Amino acid sequence: MTRTRTAAALAVLALAGCASNAHTTDHLAACKAAMTRDYDYALAHPDAPPAARPAACKGVSDATLQKIAAEIMASPG
Repeated sequence: MTRTRTAAALAVLALAGCASNAHTTDHLAACKAAMTRDYDYALAHPDAPPAARPAACKGVSDATLQKIAAEIMASPG
C-alpha cells in the first residue's frame, strides 16, 4: 500500500508540469537524485504529503520525468 501511494506521488511529480526537452546529462542526474531523495523520504514517511516537483527537475519534459520515476521505482531499495 505504501509503495503504491509513493508511486502515485512520483507519478504526480512526473506530471506536474510541461517543459522543454532541452536539458543536459548533469541536469537529468540532478533531477533523478532529487526525485530519489523524495521517493526515499516518502517510503520512510508514508503519511507525509506528496512532495512538490523538485526544483532540479525544472525544464525536464513530462516523458522524461515519467521515465526517471519508473527507473527509481524499479531500482532495488
